[in-house]
Amino acid sequence: TQPFPNRSLSTYSFFLAKHLDNDYVVDLITRNIRTFFDRNIVQYDYQNEPITFVGLVAYTYADILKSIAAEFGVEINKIVRNSMPGLLDYHRND
Repeated sequence: TQPFPNRSLSTYSFFLAKHLDNDYVVDLITRNIRTFFDRNIVQYDYQNEPITFVGLVAYTYADILKSIAAEFGVEINKIVRNSMPGLLDYHRND
């Protein structure tokens, strides 16, 4: 109900990132990334195109993300923490 719900949710994510030694937390994150793949990735031609993930959440959970991607046969091109350097390079070369 607040503006920018993604920012609110990301604070929970970073709390969880501090507790990756807990099996429950790892299972929670793994299940949700798997659900993300089911809902958002498999609908596309994901097996013939590499995928890039951008953002701090993807970067934080990169190991789990790579593991789930392997389950689905997804090739991850790269995981980028921040989009700004790539955007600057793109517009400089335009």
